[in-house]
Amino acid sequence: TVHSKFQSIYSMGEFIGAQLQLDCGPLLGTFVGTVVDVSNEKVTLRDASRNGLPSDTSEVTLHRSSIVSIVMLQSKDALAAAATTSASTETAKQQPKKQQLTATSASATSAAAIAKQQRTAEKLMSIPNATPAYICSSPPVKAPSHFSGSNKKKQQQPKDSPMQQQQQQRGVTPTRKTPIGEQQYRQQQDTSASVPGNNGGSAFVPYRGSKLPQQNASAQKQQPRHNAFSMSAGDMMDDFDFEGNLALFDKQAFYAMVDSGQTPEPDLVRTAQPPQPEPKLRPDQSVLLPGGAAPAAPSIQVPCKVDCQFATDVGLPVPSVTEELRVAVLSAADKAGLTAARLAEAFGRSASEFLVQQMGGASRLQPGNQHQLPQVAVLVGPGRRGLMGLSMARHLANKEVRVHVYCSERELAASSELAQEVQLFRTTGCPVVHSCRDLPWLLDYIVLATSEPDSPEHTLALWCRSNRAPVVGVCPQQRNPARLECKINLQYCLPVPVDAGYGSTYLVDAGITKHVYRQVGILYASPFGHRSVVQLHAAN
Repeated sequence: TVHSKFQSIYSMGEFIGAQLQLDCGPLLGTFVGTVVDVSNEKVTLRDASRNGLPSDTSEVTLHRSSIVSIVMLQSKDALAAAATTSASTETAKQQPKKQQLTATSASATSAAAIAKQQRTAEKLMSIPNATPAYICSSPPVKAPSHFSGSNKKKQQQPKDSPMQQQQQQRGVTPTRKTPIGEQQYRQQQDTSASVPGNNGGSAFVPYRGSKLPQQNASAQKQQPRHNAFSMSAGDMMDDFDFEGNLALFDKQAFYAMVDSGQTPEPDLVRTAQPPQPEPKLRPDQSVLLPGGAAPAAPSIQVPCKVDCQFATDVGLPVPSVTEELRVAVLSAADKAGLTAARLAEAFGRSASEFLVQQMGGASRLQPGNQHQLPQVAVLVGPGRRGLMGLSMARHLANKEVRVHVYCSERELAASSELAQEVQLFRTTGCPVVHSCRDLPWLLDYIVLATSEPDSPEHTLALWCRSNRAPVVGVCPQQRNPARLECKINLQYCLPVPVDAGYGSTYLVDAGITKHVYRQVGILYASPFGHRSVVQLHAAN
């Protein structure tokens, strides 16, 4: 029967004792209980539950205005019939309990005998070096038949010693180790707990079977689950204080304990570290040497005083030489067939590739990138430095770099080799100018391959300082009379110490052979590897 909230509540007086379901909206929820009282403004329920959870109080009172709808679940007569049935069932359940009480009263008559056994046990335990014992308050429990396993033959049990037989006759059971299966069986059967000493306990049940007693699965499922659903609704509504509990945890102390090798639990055993695998070797490491260590790289030995010790990126040592020793190497190379033009060609090829990478490489030199090609100005003079600068300019021009060469008319008329190289450079279509005013201002690099600026007030020195492009020096002088600040200085053969204003030192492979170095007393080993230009770092 469904009653609307608009019906008079006085008509519900006949429902006192019935079980109703009251819907109080989403805020209060749904209440189910037995009606015990009805007034003009409120309804009182007994044994009520809210949203399926039992209430904390024995009675719940609801106001009339909060009730949305009412549904009768069981009438007063139906509840009375159910109560009569449950009472008869409870009477049937209490009969075994009465029999148990009778058995308990019968066991009380043997209290005097049990007390006598306890006094006997106390006398035995007062004997020095006596064996500890359990006091038996009840006769030994016979083990179930399924303890013997699937084998139906009676297993032979070990005989007790004479001392153990005497103790059994006196009412004392000797201490024995109880198997784990027997302890589980005792706990499941709810037998009397055994307490060592003078407080009494249960007797020892021998267990020699091969299988543990199996519990009935259906019986376990039918057991009540009051422990799981006995929590009140108020306890579950309380919020957990996460911030307060987090403040109690000291993370720094915990991390320090873990780092020191300690563990939070004393019985926690730290697992052993697995064996570390053997390190994998690179292709340049030897499998015959211990640890795969590579053999010591051959070093360069020079017959002069080393003013500055250099080293490559991979750590290969490169000593510095004097200007006189480098002139001797170049003279020996010229006698071997490596003329100045050949050395300049090898130097220009390696140095131009290095400079292209410094300007952006493939991102700048592309067929579809004609609007932002790199632009370089090369300042050349007489001698080997001028020839190397012109070789660099020609190779850069062949890579579509916009190159502008500066060479004075006086120096061009004084050197035939320089005039020949300038004529070869003109075939690239790039301009050759004789005044620094004709050079462009927007440049990527300035290559200084001349010793003409001999003072800070020189025209070329003033122009280089006024232009913002970085300067690259080609085999610069040891001193810096023009006080120019270079970003890179390129050297060949072996490095010569130069002024710190020339920037980072790079060594260029010019193709000089070991035989040429050996003629001047240098034990040479190539520091280049797979590259043509390597950077040198000062070790001292």
